[in-house]
Amino acid sequence: MSKPDKHRERDGVESDGPDGPDGADGADDLYVVSDLHLSMGRPPGQLNYQRLESFFFDAQFGRFVDHILRERRRRGRRVTLLLGGDVFDFLTVTEVPGRAEAQKRGIVVTNALRRVGLSSTSRHVNWKLERIVEGHPAFFEALGRLLADGNRMVLMAGNHDAELYWSRVRNTLYDAILDGMKRVAPDADPEEAAARIEYRQWFYHEPGRIFFEHGNQYEASNCFRYNLCPEYLGRRRRPSGQLDLPVGSMFVRYLYNAVRKRNPYLSNMVSMEQYMSAVARLNLAEMLGVLFRRLPFLFQALKATQTFRTKAQRRCQRIQEYRLAELSEIEGLPVKSLNRIQEQRAMPAGMTKYRLVDSIMRPVLGKVIKYALFGVLGMFLWFLVFSLIQSSGWVAQSVFTKASFTAVLTMVTMVAFFVLFNRFFSRIREPSSGVPPGIYDAARVIAEETGVPYVVMGHTHLAEIKVLDKRGTLFVNTGTWTTIAGVWDALWPNNRRFTFVRMREGDLELLRWNDTARRVDEVLMFDDYKRRPADLLFPEDPVQTVHSPLESSVRIPIAGDQE
Repeated sequence: MSKPDKHRERDGVESDGPDGPDGADGADDLYVVSDLHLSMGRPPGQLNYQRLESFFFDAQFGRFVDHILRERRRRGRRVTLLLGGDVFDFLTVTEVPGRAEAQKRGIVVTNALRRVGLSSTSRHVNWKLERIVEGHPAFFEALGRLLADGNRMVLMAGNHDAELYWSRVRNTLYDAILDGMKRVAPDADPEEAAARIEYRQWFYHEPGRIFFEHGNQYEASNCFRYNLCPEYLGRRRRPSGQLDLPVGSMFVRYLYNAVRKRNPYLSNMVSMEQYMSAVARLNLAEMLGVLFRRLPFLFQALKATQTFRTKAQRRCQRIQEYRLAELSEIEGLPVKSLNRIQEQRAMPAGMTKYRLVDSIMRPVLGKVIKYALFGVLGMFLWFLVFSLIQSSGWVAQSVFTKASFTAVLTMVTMVAFFVLFNRFFSRIREPSSGVPPGIYDAARVIAEETGVPYVVMGHTHLAEIKVLDKRGTLFVNTGTWTTIAGVWDALWPNNRRFTFVRMREGDLELLRWNDTARRVDEVLMFDDYKRRPADLLFPEDPVQTVHSPLESSVRIPIAGDQE
């Protein structure tokens, strides 16, 4: 049973907040998970999972929730579960309804939609969400158990489930959670439980305690122009009913889904830059094969890219400013502070057709062009010095002096060529870290403007803790529950699986759910490494290069591959 959505919005929320009935003497125990990426799963009656599914851990998540409930009873303190974005992956639901169902629901399925899946309208996404719910009943029952026990739940949108912006989609999601609660706790009051479900469009903030946002705004390929108004305004400034999706979503929709359908065992890549970096590590023949094979998807993405007209963009900007002022009043943060945080976002790629092509080709071509320019400049300097040696009178008069200078020039040339050649191929083969370059600076600004000791994000799938400043402010990433291959697998397998953030009173921990032992474990970290000058000459350990699990997990299909 759905309640009006306005009762569950933080942009106008009416709830007990973090200091609820059980938390009158202090804040709730807070658990933060993100980046679960639920897709169509395994619908009832089917033996196999859909090929784009990444979340196979419904039972493990259920046992994790049961652990939270045991801890809640032991401590006598209410729990807030924050689902911090990309919990649902609407981009990877590529199936479409049959003709009869489509007609019944008023969905027009074109040939283009049959190839890449339904669009981002609320009607289309509602159908996608229902397929996700059908494929993951145990997951929603776990959420239902948490609610039935009197706890609080906060939902946020990421770049893969940005369609939660639509209130119609949120109400469908709330109903799915409440239906899961009815199956496990028939006597629970759905109206009372519904009042404890909330939604945040941008961030979750507890003054003096924690600031959380998904983190996609600090990566160019996944950044929304106006995250409080992500709608695409069509002609004559009329809403099109679709979202103004970032170029990274276009990449998933038109290219990466096709790659993973061919090979579903690929590790998930968070950004388009990671994919292009993987392409750059192929040899020339394989790289040309990939580009040729995927060229039609590039044209489809270019055709679908939506560019704003000036008047429509100004209208979205006004809506953004109005909602920002509302959010400022609700959260108790000055508009100036929120604007400064907004200024830290990455410039969204794909604002025009040109920027889309530029953002796709830049990761590879940028490296080639940069080193080509260095090569041309080096050749110019070499010929300049060589000409001076040959033409200078005091050098040319002595054969020994000329030979000595020429020998020195030859040695310098060989060393420079070795360094540049080695550095060029190591950078070409260097995998993208997945961490947006400006995310730590953005976290510092957030800490300054909000005064919180902990800034937490998701999105990158890389669980980490980093000290931001001399005050000891911490940046924490929640990691992911999907399978991610990394170098830690060689030291402690599964040390980065099922990670989450737990906050009790003023203490925050980055932990992982050990499902085998039915307990929580610490997520281990190394100190930061400070690069030395020698790293420019020998940037990689050849043993690590050969055996790195990341190398074997990001193979890109070549020209002969079929969809």
